[in-house]
Amino acid sequence: MQINKESVKIILPIVAFLVIVQSVVLMSTRSKKAMTPVIGDGQMQNTVPAIPQDVTFTLMGEKNMKVGKKYTVSLDMKSIKPLSLSSLETYVKFPETGVKVENLKVNEQMGRPTFSTISMKQYQVVLNMLFSKSFALATGQDVMVKSFDITPTVAGKFSLSLDEGKGKTLIVQSEGAGVVGFSASNLDITVSP
Repeated sequence: MQINKESVKIILPIVAFLVIVQSVVLMSTRSKKAMTPVIGDGQMQNTVPAIPQDVTFTLMGEKNMKVGKKYTVSLDMKSIKPLSLSSLETYVKFPETGVKVENLKVNEQMGRPTFSTISMKQYQVVLNMLFSKSFALATGQDVMVKSFDITPTVAGKFSLSLDEGKGKTLIVQSEGAGVVGFSASNLDITVSP
């Protein structure tokens, strides 16, 4: 059976989506099973254990910028324990006005992304990756995930942040298809004229 490039371009994002949906469903099912009753104030309550934060995301770049000058920002990922990833989705939010965002680059060592763009409608830098062979991270390993250029167009203060909303930034582990917990730090920027 021969598969052409157009079929792969259509099928690969669908498979990536299904893997992610399956892992989210699996984690929500595990969370429901892991709920433990807690007695307090005479009432029975359920608590959901927190997902361990095994990865740290950091937005790296200049914190003091000048209007009209181009700067490069990168999203770095650091593993707290050994991990084997099957997929990764990252969404970096930027302000609607006052900054020009361009030149998205992906770490080639991680492979080709299934989808990457700078969305001027959602004001996000998007990167989705589905690893055909799992992507291994060693304890303490720091990996640059992506970088992009920003040019401030007005003076003031703004932040770049990882969008952690529902269905946004997501890391899926290969073994057991579990979702990996993470923490993220913003890049707060002051722009002078």
